[in-house]
This record gives sequence, C-alpha cells and structure tokens, in this order.
Amino acid sequence: MLEPLLPKDLTEKDAAFKTVEELHEVIDKALDEGEIKNIALTGPFGSGKSSVLQTLRKRYKEFEYLPISLATLRSEEEESDGEEEVQEGIQENSGQPKGNESKSSNGYSCHKSEKQVEKLNRRIEYSILQQLIYRERTSTVQNSRFRRIVHIEENRLRTYAWFVIGLILAIIVVFFPNFGDVRSLLISYGLGRFLPFLKLSGFAFILYIIYLSVKSFVKSYCNSKLNKLNLKDMYIEIEEENSIFNKHLDEILYFFQVTKYNVVIIEDLDRFGTSDIFLKLRELNQLINESKIVGRNVVFVYAEVI
Repeated sequence: MLEPLLPKDLTEKDAAFKTVEELHEVIDKALDEGEIKNIALTGPFGSGKSSVLQTLRKRYKEFEYLPISLATLRSEEEESDGEEEVQEGIQENSGQPKGNESKSSNGYSCHKSEKQVEKLNRRIEYSILQQLIYRERTSTVQNSRFRRIVHIEENRLRTYAWFVIGLILAIIVVFFPNFGDVRSLLISYGLGRFLPFLKLSGFAFILYIIYLSVKSFVKSYCNSKLNKLNLKDMYIEIEEENSIFNKHLDEILYFFQVTKYNVVIIEDLDRFGTSDIFLKLRELNQLINESKIVGRNVVFVYAEVI
C-alpha cells in the first residue's frame, strides 16, 4: 500500500502530539514575555517535524503564522550534481581517476570558500524575501517599492470610468456652464435654481480628484528609490558586499508593520550546511522586535535536523 510522504495532522493518540502542545506553550510564553525570540524544533530526518508544525498551525489559530519553506531552493552544488555525475561517468569509461574532494553527509563540500558561503546566504535571503513580497495582496502592501502585475477587476474599471465621466461633467458645470447649452437645459427642466449647488458640488469633486492624484503621485515618488527589479526574471539586484536583508530591511519592516504575523516558521534551512544564515536571521528577528513601527513580538521557529 502506498502512503504519501506528506505532513499529517497529529491527534492526541500520536506520540508527537505532546511536542505540539509543548511548542505551543513555548511560543505563547515567548510572545507574552518577549524574552525568547528564536525557537528551534529539532529532530532526526523523518521524525515528523513538518507534521508537528502543520498540526500546530491548524490547532492553535490564535497565532498569525508565516510559513517559509526552502525545500525547492537548490544550491549551486546541487545544480551541478548532474554535471558531476556525467563527468564521473566519462572518467569511469575512460579509466581516469575520480576527484578526491571530500563531501559531507548532506552532499555538500566539506570546504567552502568565504565567497561561496556568502553567495549561498544571499540566495537563501533572496528566497525568503521573495516569499514575503509575493505572499500578500498588493492592496495590503500598497507602499511597497516592489511592483507586481496587478489584475484590475471589472468593477474597479467601471468605477474609474465613472470617476472620469464625473470629472468631465464637473469641469463643464463649474468652468463652462454655457458649453452645450447646459444652463438652458437645466432651466428648461426647472433645475436652474440648483445650478449654484451643482457648481459647488462639482468644485468639491474636482478638489477630491486632485487630492487623490497628488496622494498617488507622492506615494509613487517616495517609493521610487528601488535600485533594480526585473519581474520577468524574478531578479533583485544584489551588490556582492551587501546582505539582501540589510539592503531591503525597510521593506521587511514595512511588511511586518502592515501584516499581523507573529510566528515565522522556517523549514529546510539547515540542509544548506551554513550557520551564517542563522546569525543573519537572528539579527533580523532582533531588528523586527525592536522596531517601534512593528510594535509587537515576533518569534522565529526553525525546523532543524540533528
């Protein structure tokens, strides 16, 4: 019988359910007291950490969870595995000796240069930032400098059309009452006495449209400092010496300011074999918790293999 290798919902009968309850207590205490900001859920591979986290999210809905998964992110070493296997096959067939580079149990080279580690960390940071940016609706993160393709619904288009028509009519009534014999038309219908009121209403409507236009312009101008974003290729320009978290810290803080997430769950981070990214995430967590614009405690939960 085939069984799906997917996280399952745990019940009180499962031994791992106690871990769910303990994790809930720790998170609850951390959010209340604010002393604990980073929590590690550890266990061997296949021990059910994903099931514990899934059950936690479904059972205890008083928290606002932000799940981040790096399961689909591949490092350059993984991407080059196929090429290495082909090279090894060629060497075997030609009788050439294989390379003697040692690798760790997770398939990564035991020795990585500083440049390789930093490059890997930037790829991980990019993946996390990408999941933040594209999780919420544009209406939720209106002031974000990252622009996305926005689908404008038909009702909204209809509203815009009526606004334009209303603006044109207001301009005619206020500034050109004799255009198209509007004044005579109103008088013929016995509405001449309402002309001053229509002028006042039209002027107020014009001022309102000007206000909306200026507001939209100021937002666009203030948020136009983004260096480079290619939506087609999903590319954010990364300077070699800069951390993506540091470079886009204001975007991350703004994201947490306008959303209610207080429990960030990060899975599959440890499989990359770099400890530096944990330090950067810990620093990021500290900045989020100390930020007055966020104004609440945020806990990071890591699922790690031991």
